[in-house]
Amino acid sequence: MASGGDYDYYDYSPYDYNDQSAYVDSDQYGNNTTVSAVQSELAKLGYYHGSIDGVVGDETQAALARYQEDHDLSVTGTLTAATLQSLGLPRTAS
Repeated sequence: MASGGDYDYYDYSPYDYNDQSAYVDSDQYGNNTTVSAVQSELAKLGYYHGSIDGVVGDETQAALARYQEDHDLSVTGTLTAATLQSLGLPRTAS
């Protein structure tokens, strides 16, 4: 078992792990490609007006909720299997 003394302070870079933008919600939704596809489809349908960036932020959640409400789906503001199916997008393995 490694002890705390085994840490190499010379390899430390505060800039490497502070940028967590690539990790936002990507585990919850499978991958950023799926989120981008959802954003793109919601944009085509007039629900989403943000950037197609693969990140589920406030705008994406609001667009999902509006779409779900309009299509008689459970309104969660999250990517559900039913929402993906309704959008005509394939489900991803979790």
